[in-house]
Amino acid sequence: MGRGKHTMQDALNSLPEPTPQCPVARVLGPRGQNLHEIVVARSVVADDINKLLNPENKPWFTTLAQLPPKYRSVVWVKRGGYVMVDLTE
Repeated sequence: MGRGKHTMQDALNSLPEPTPQCPVARVLGPRGQNLHEIVVARSVVADDINKLLNPENKPWFTTLAQLPPKYRSVVWVKRGGYVMVDLTE
């Protein structure tokens, strides 16, 4: 198996659990080369990250997310879909 097959198997078979640092977010749409605008609910985000990313204290906030390079030719992100986002990076 080549690197691409391992990456595909990893993307399809891994079942990560959402955490306050890695919540589930909804994709609003593409915003450039491998950038996607997402909306995250405030209630699922850790307090220290929420203060940094959401100073207006809204029930949700939007931000940009970047797809890691190893998944760019394996995973396609669709508008209206859900993704897990690592907010610590």
